[in-house]
Amino acid sequence: MNRMETLVDISTKNGGVIETKIAVQHGISRATLSMYCKQNKIKRIGYGLYALQEKEKDRYHALSKCSEKFVFSHDTALFLHGISAEEPIRPSITVKSGYTPSVMLSSSCSVYYIKRDLADLGKTKVKTSYGNEVPVYDLERTICDMVRSHKRVGEEKVLKAIKGYISGTDKDVKRLFDYAEQFHISLSLYKFWKQAKMDIIGTVEEETGE
Repeated sequence: MNRMETLVDISTKNGGVIETKIAVQHGISRATLSMYCKQNKIKRIGYGLYALQEKEKDRYHALSKCSEKFVFSHDTALFLHGISAEEPIRPSITVKSGYTPSVMLSSSCSVYYIKRDLADLGKTKVKTSYGNEVPVYDLERTICDMVRSHKRVGEEKVLKAIKGYISGTDKDVKRLFDYAEQFHISLSLYKFWKQAKMDIIGTVEEETGE
């Protein structure tokens, strides 16, 4: 197996990502990686991270390899949980207040900030469509984030997210409102929740002709 074949094998086993330390373990030097970059055989996607030019697939996995200090959130979390079928053009991530994301992350993602004591609330992991686990907030935390950021994301998207949540089977309403209390958004959540329920009832009545 030549060096490029080895890199293809590493990429395939790691969701499209080539870590420098793993390449070195397989006998491929940093100088070789740099040379392949200049030859456009691979591309640098972060510090110590590369991807094959034609093989990069799982961007969420690739981004998660760039830093352990963020969690996928908001519309991206909705997509990863399957509540939304619309994949965001720019992934949304949440980081702790005071943390400065790398230039690569800040230029390619929509960045949200949260107080340190709430940063891990609802943090979990899901598998992408490529089978790689990535950090993401659970659905209840995600709905709260959408409500908290309603001026930035738009009220229409918030209502759509809540309607998708209400219509789904994987939900914990008690946990949702417990989270809302911790974020001090109970009244705002209730307002959006009430409107979403009314919209759902109105849609059902239109479809049944009642």
